[in-house]
Amino acid sequence: MNERTFRFPAGWEWLQLRQPFAEDLHQQSTDARDDVQSQLELLPSMPSRAKRTTIDKPLEGGTPTDLAHKREQLRHEQAQERLLAMKQRMPECSAWLDDCFERSANHIVVHRLEDGEPLLYGTLLVQLSDDNKDIQPLRYWVTAHQLTTIHEDWRLSIRTQQPPWNIQLQQCKNGGEALATLMSVVLEQLHHGLDSFEKKLMEQEQTLRSRDQQIERMNLLFDCRYDLLHWQRLFIPVNELHNALKEAFAAGTVINSEAYTRLQHKLERIDTLIQAYARELDTLIAMGEAASTQRGNDTLKVLANVVLLLIPTIVVGALWGMNIRSLPYMDKRWSFPAMCVIDLIITAVIWLLLWRAHWIGRRPNPPSPVTAADAGHKLAENSPASTDGLSRSRSRSRRNGGKKTSNEAATDRRAASLTMMNLADPNAVDKPRSRQ
Repeated sequence: MNERTFRFPAGWEWLQLRQPFAEDLHQQSTDARDDVQSQLELLPSMPSRAKRTTIDKPLEGGTPTDLAHKREQLRHEQAQERLLAMKQRMPECSAWLDDCFERSANHIVVHRLEDGEPLLYGTLLVQLSDDNKDIQPLRYWVTAHQLTTIHEDWRLSIRTQQPPWNIQLQQCKNGGEALATLMSVVLEQLHHGLDSFEKKLMEQEQTLRSRDQQIERMNLLFDCRYDLLHWQRLFIPVNELHNALKEAFAAGTVINSEAYTRLQHKLERIDTLIQAYARELDTLIAMGEAASTQRGNDTLKVLANVVLLLIPTIVVGALWGMNIRSLPYMDKRWSFPAMCVIDLIITAVIWLLLWRAHWIGRRPNPPSPVTAADAGHKLAENSPASTDGLSRSRSRSRRNGGKKTSNEAATDRRAASLTMMNLADPNAVDKPRSRQ
């Protein structure tokens, strides 16, 4: 088990552990281990290093598969030995070390040590690259004087040693503040992923306006929804860990620290982005579904029109296709042409009714546009504020032979504009109401 220890000016230390054989400790089931052990018992024992005089050769009677199982067993034993040495060196972490490798999901525990010191430990799933499948467990054990983490690789550790995170870690006063800074580092990748998601969502919003390949557009929107759910699944455990940090170190200085405040603001910012993207995505999906429903209704409408137009022909074909010799006018030469003419007449009547109902042939005429001047004059005529002024201007125009002066025309325009804007006459003065 590789390890790194960083000591900081405030007196706390960060112990970083890397377990290259962690999968041997938690991924193998008990049945699989028993199966491997039973196979190894059938093999001859490997000679000790002191007794080896030549280069190792394949064991007699052993297959490559058996040798691979043997190597895996040796790796597992070495990992167990290193884990035991770590427990002996840090006995307070022994329970956490026994339990952490068995958990591959998010897990948070708030506890206290025997001396009453607050303790926070668990497992957090973090994404370390743009690949959504590159998710690794970050196992942590935090007290006021020590932060212990177990990593699958050193990428997160290297990221914390670069500016500005190394400067912020130097300013931390205890392990709780260091964990808050580490969570901010984890959120940077999440924030970067949300920026990429925003770009993808904007592209889908622009392409959704096109009617071509609408089904593919909806599939892309659902893909965006799954991406947003992925980022939400990564965000919720970090937010929960933030609340657990506040619960564990409520009586200390962690809550009032700068690192915790920065983490809180970053969480609020990311939560606002996720909620906004969710609402926008729901709106786009609803619009796409409404458009699909409208096209489906149009298709059903066309099919209904076709069926209605073909009903007379279907009835005539059914009548003339019956095996009955006593049909009226069956022996007449004019009976079939007459039936065809009647069929065409009924079809034409049905088409005319559908056309008048605006189902086929044309669309309803849009309402005639009303200009602002016409609307203003109509509203002004009905407005009590301008009725007197308009009546006086009309009487003057009748006395002048139907012609309006420039002042009268300006008055009419002013009254119409005020009525359109639903404003009162500016010359009117509100009078205070008398008290009863």
